[in-house]
Amino acid sequence: MSTFAANITAGTKLYLAPGMWDDGSARFAAYFYNGSGNAWADLSALSGTDYYVVEAPSGTWTNVIFCRMNGGTTANDWGNKWNQSGDLVYDGTNNLFTISSWDNQTSGWSTYTAAGGSTSEPVTEPEGGVTYTVTVPSGTNQCYINGEATGNTFVKMTLLADGRYQKRITTAHTGLTYNYYSGASADYVEVTALGNAVSPRA
Repeated sequence: MSTFAANITAGTKLYLAPGMWDDGSARFAAYFYNGSGNAWADLSALSGTDYYVVEAPSGTWTNVIFCRMNGGTTANDWGNKWNQSGDLVYDGTNNLFTISSWDNQTSGWSTYTAAGGSTSEPVTEPEGGVTYTVTVPSGTNQCYINGEATGNTFVKMTLLADGRYQKRITTAHTGLTYNYYSGASADYVEVTALGNAVSPRA
């Protein structure tokens, strides 16, 4: 089966689900290359998820290799590499690569969706309080917010016409933690695409 290849331009964000690679002793880097040059870039942990993200460095690249690096080092080079994916081609759409093999894996692309399908837009209101707006996965029938922002009380959010949920918490301010839930119980906390509970937002 052929794969459509798209150039990886500077600033393109690619995501890594490290799976078995993420044993607490490693860090992650990406090696970008084309027919005439190459560049390394560090991956950073994506807050509230099990993913890591990298922005393609300056240039136009045809391929990328994700690498599991020696966590006791900082330099990105092949001598500090513990494991690597295969030579990967980006198709311009599927931007999340999930590791399921220690080395030379070439299949595993999918599309990254923030927070397992939800994206959050807290806005501080000039008259006080914070308005929380969240886009949730298709099929979500209700949404609650709970955490420091609500005094650790489940508060039901309002469904907007465009399918998002929204709630203004008049006593909230920036910096307070919170999570979204699909029901009024801790059992319904939002999860990442890997099924793990999302860390408290702030």
